[in-house]
Amino acid sequence: MARRGALATAALGVGAAAILVISPALMVNGGAAHAVEFKPLAEFQSLRYTPKMTPDTVLDYRPRITRKYKSLPPRSLKSLPQLIRTFRQLKTVAAKRRGRWVSGMTNLGANTREYRPSDAELLLYVVGTRIHRVVRRGSLGAINSTLVEEGIKLERITYNRFNFRHADVIGAGRYFYCSPPKQVVVNLRTRLDASRQK
Repeated sequence: MARRGALATAALGVGAAAILVISPALMVNGGAAHAVEFKPLAEFQSLRYTPKMTPDTVLDYRPRITRKYKSLPPRSLKSLPQLIRTFRQLKTVAAKRRGRWVSGMTNLGANTREYRPSDAELLLYVVGTRIHRVVRRGSLGAINSTLVEEGIKLERITYNRFNFRHADVIGAGRYFYCSPPKQVVVNLRTRLDASRQK
């Protein structure tokens, strides 16, 4: 049975000024909560609740990958060849270590079903996003020259993008969740349709 008086913040975005109050009577034996209401955050100041004011990130969701995250190549044109090589390595690992769908703890702010990506999938997402931003913001001539100099013939990359959110459950803690994977295709050598999502 869930704690009486359980409170949780809903996905209201950064700096939300309200708390989602979930009726404890509807959270018996893991049942989903159906009756909810929003109350001003000021009403709960006595609980010393501190909302998270920054965007939710991959490291919030999976702190254990911090060391590997910090070792990844930086986002820059100079590092593009290294990013691509790292991407290829992670792509191979991620194909063997896929994430899985699990039943979500709805009384802790989760969806009914939650996707739980592998560490390799999350790191691939990070590297893929860095490549995406380099290609989107860089000069096509400079990008092509860099790829040719390094002997890279790759035309495009595909990876899964994830978004992250959190729910604060008063008396239980802060829980981070990951969105379902959404495929992103990035063309490396053409500005036309340089990136798209499926």
